[in-house]
Amino acid sequence: MLWNALATVILAMSVAETPAAANPHGPWGRPEAVAIEGYAGHAMEPFISCDGKVLLFNDRNSPSDQTDLHWAESVTDIQFRYSGRIKGANGDALDAVPSMDCQGDLFFVSTRTYFQTRSTIYRARFNGGSVRDARVVPGLATAKIGLLIFDAEISPDGASLYAAEGTYDALGGPWSADLFLAERNAVGFSKSSRSSRLLAKINTDQREYAPSLSHDGLELFFTRLSGWSIWPTLTIEHATRNTATDAWGPSRTIASITGFVEAPSVSRDGRRLYFHMKMEDGMHRIFLVRRN
Repeated sequence: MLWNALATVILAMSVAETPAAANPHGPWGRPEAVAIEGYAGHAMEPFISCDGKVLLFNDRNSPSDQTDLHWAESVTDIQFRYSGRIKGANGDALDAVPSMDCQGDLFFVSTRTYFQTRSTIYRARFNGGSVRDARVVPGLATAKIGLLIFDAEISPDGASLYAAEGTYDALGGPWSADLFLAERNAVGFSKSSRSSRLLAKINTDQREYAPSLSHDGLELFFTRLSGWSIWPTLTIEHATRNTATDAWGPSRTIASITGFVEAPSVSRDGRRLYFHMKMEDGMHRIFLVRRN
């Protein structure tokens, strides 16, 4: 999600609009535009809070932009009132991909110390649109520069983190991206020994990122990027399992979500799925689909 060699690729992937495959887990309705009163910029990487009262998002993830975290308060489930940038969370680097557990701990991606720490996941307490003392989450440094954790979502109970790790180089990226599970420990988080088994049917030769876990832990939503060069395809995927300790089954594409679509976030009741879409005018907007 960096600057110089990495800046041209982080969260800035252009894709062609392509029909999606049938989804047996729905039905999901057609996309509805989400209105953010008082805000006219790009809106990406949405996250809906546990109580549904707060929408977190970032502006455009472009190397030419100052990417910051924002928040809005709900009027209805499809209408929000813009409340501003999240105070104390934004710096000079890219700050993006917000998520929050039900206790109010905000997690987000920031590249501010990546070259020094190989870490990009930060945590701080969210309180009325402000945070204090945002710090790197210990235990999630990548093995080397060029390997980057560029997406993450904290679980509702704050005990686990689903994240995406990808490879980048001077030509761009991500050239690979897979999901992994990290679990909380006494110090911070660490990659789970169960991760490969749980996600064996999720991670493929394509690129999987932008995960979102349902509140009961039985549904996983994420983005899959397929294809290369000028013919890539983006889909929003949905996987299920019977218990919270089972491995995930193979995913199915949500058929009603097509085009340049990324970054799902599921509501607490599982009835609404928020995501962003790139429009024909180049602007990124937030949409939702409802489960019928």
